[in-house]
Amino acid sequence: MNDDLSDGAFDVIVSNLCLHNIYDYDRTMRRQVLQQIVRVLKPGGVAILSDYKHTSEYAQQLRQAGLMVERRWGNPVYTFPPLRIVIARKPQLSLR
Repeated sequence: MNDDLSDGAFDVIVSNLCLHNIYDYDRTMRRQVLQQIVRVLKPGGVAILSDYKHTSEYAQQLRQAGLMVERRWGNPVYTFPPLRIVIARKPQLSLR
């Protein structure tokens, strides 16, 4: 895994039909990718992941990492296969 990107480097991260291509039967590699997404996302930033499989896995991992997560269906008229969209927001830093 490449750690060359700075922590909190991105306001927005978008993945469309990508993560399911990581063929790792024990989910370790996809988990590592999601951990990197969390790491490089700025506080207050959003990650948008659309895919046709594994989206419940993505949502669970992102929730466990402390992000606020919602799942939506994509528009079935415009996409095949029908997509699920995971929207994950990283909490703002507390000023306390």
